[in-house]
Amino acid sequence: MKGDTSDFMTLLKEKASALYEAVTHVVDASALVLGSEYSGYIFPEVYDPSMGAVANAVVIDFESDAIYAICNPLQAPAVQDNYPNVKVLVIDPLERVDIGLPTFKSDVDALMNAVGSHRIVAYAGKVPQPRGTEVTMIGVEPIVRIVRMQKLDEEVKRIKIAIEIAENALSNVLSEIAIGDSEVDIARKIVNEILKLGGDGEAFKTIVAIGKASREPHHVPSRRYKFDGGEPILVDFGASFLGYRSDITRMIVPKRVSDKYSDITKVVEAVSRSIDEALRHLKPGVEAKDVFEEARRVLEIEGDLDKQFLHGLGHGIGVEVHEEPYLSPRWDGKVLEGCVVTIEPGIYLEDFGVRIEEDVLVSEGGCIKLTKLERVLEL
Repeated sequence: MKGDTSDFMTLLKEKASALYEAVTHVVDASALVLGSEYSGYIFPEVYDPSMGAVANAVVIDFESDAIYAICNPLQAPAVQDNYPNVKVLVIDPLERVDIGLPTFKSDVDALMNAVGSHRIVAYAGKVPQPRGTEVTMIGVEPIVRIVRMQKLDEEVKRIKIAIEIAENALSNVLSEIAIGDSEVDIARKIVNEILKLGGDGEAFKTIVAIGKASREPHHVPSRRYKFDGGEPILVDFGASFLGYRSDITRMIVPKRVSDKYSDITKVVEAVSRSIDEALRHLKPGVEAKDVFEEARRVLEIEGDLDKQFLHGLGHGIGVEVHEEPYLSPRWDGKVLEGCVVTIEPGIYLEDFGVRIEEDVLVSEGGCIKLTKLERVLEL
């Protein structure tokens, strides 16, 4: 694994400090308990979304600065080996294993051990609720969610590296796409190149959609669809790096695209203008749904193309490939400085679809586009 445990602990302490500042500004709490759904955020370097939580709960002691991870026996070694200053408490109701760590029969027992003499404890997520004790648990999930949305400098740095790796991978693979390649073949080439360039893997299951398949927003790459030399190819992909992810979509269009796709340039230009309009309005404090509406309006002007815009405009990225904020009419909230979000309008017609996705950092007074690769790649 790239980096070393001191790097991991540095970021962990920065997160703990940010949470302390935010939580104690509102609540007079001496500790914070985070449920398992936040364990990947706390321990990103050992988190794989497909494998589930890294810990059952995490306790941050604001008074002593100690951090506890309440883990089952399967989770404990990864935390113990990679975060040497974290106190690992093992839940083993049947007392079947001995891995040299403090062992408890239940999450509540472990939680009470970590909380100790604290009387007011803040919490976020699904955490065990001690009963019959003098501990008062106060929910602070909205505060924790805001802290998570606003990325620290180290988090932004890792996302930038994940973006660079992904973009270079697609650029390198472009010349290797050949007539007869299936979607699975092309996806495999991209993932292999991500690994070769130093990525920890693909950020999510890479989408490659050839021709008509591109009209499916969540298309699963198939051996059935093969490149014939004249079809557009939609590629939605990303790299992971030290627990952080990029999420990028690009269109690959042959120089001599088949007549069936003669309208693709018009649609690509409309989608690109929609992105640019969203970028003009994206800034700290703006309502997320308002950014969506500005992008949608451009597509409406372009011949009612908004009727084929079937999903939200974008979402946050970080440890998860889909995080808050969500640039959607269904999400109530504001975009904050430090958020890293995608902007990805898509149009899905009868014969093809077009989606282009940029990764963007919300900064003071506006935003900075982190993705650099051309939106349309010529083959």
